[in-house]
Amino acid sequence: VLGESLVQLARWRDLSASADALTMSVNLSPVQARDPGHMELLRHMIADSGVPADRVKVEITESVFVDLTSEISEGLIQLRNAGVQLVLDDFGTGYSSLNHLQALPFDGLKVDRSFVVRAMDDPRSKNLVRSIASLARGLDMHSTAEGVELLEQRAFLTEVGFDFLQGFLFGRPTPSDQIDAMVVKRRS
Repeated sequence: VLGESLVQLARWRDLSASADALTMSVNLSPVQARDPGHMELLRHMIADSGVPADRVKVEITESVFVDLTSEISEGLIQLRNAGVQLVLDDFGTGYSSLNHLQALPFDGLKVDRSFVVRAMDDPRSKNLVRSIASLARGLDMHSTAEGVELLEQRAFLTEVGFDFLQGFLFGRPTPSDQIDAMVVKRRS
C-alpha cells in the first residue's frame, strides 16, 4: 500500500508544482511496527520513491502501545529521523498514555470521529475535544480531526484550533484519475 501511495504522490507532484504541498498518509499496523524488517523496508521505499520523506505521514494507532518494546520505539524513531511524520491515530480510543506522547517522536495527533460526533451534543465531549487540540499545540504537534461531515463540526473544530480536518464534508473517496484531473486543473 505504501509503495502504491508513493507512486501516486510522485505522479501528482510531477503533474503540477502546486502538488508539492500534498502529503500522503498511510496506516501502519501494530504487527508491521513490531517487524524491524518492515520498518527498514519502509525507510528504503520512501528514500527510493523520490518523494520527500516529510511529505509522508505514517499513522499508528494506540494499540501499538499494548506491547511497546524498545525495538518498536527504535523503529519509529528511525522513521522519524529519516524525515517521515509520525501521527498517533484514533487518539483517545485505545491505550492512551501521556508518557507515550513524551517518549516517542510524534508529529501529530489524529482524533477519532467518535469524539467529533459526540462533541456536537455533549458539553463534556466538546471540552475533551477542545483539550486534545490544546494538548497537541502545547506539545508542538499538529492536530487532525476525522469524520467531519457537518458545517457545525467544521466551525467548532476550526474555532478550537485543529490544524487539519478530514471527512465527507470535504470529499468522498475518489479514484486517482479524477484526482489527477483536479491536480492538472489546479496547475492552470
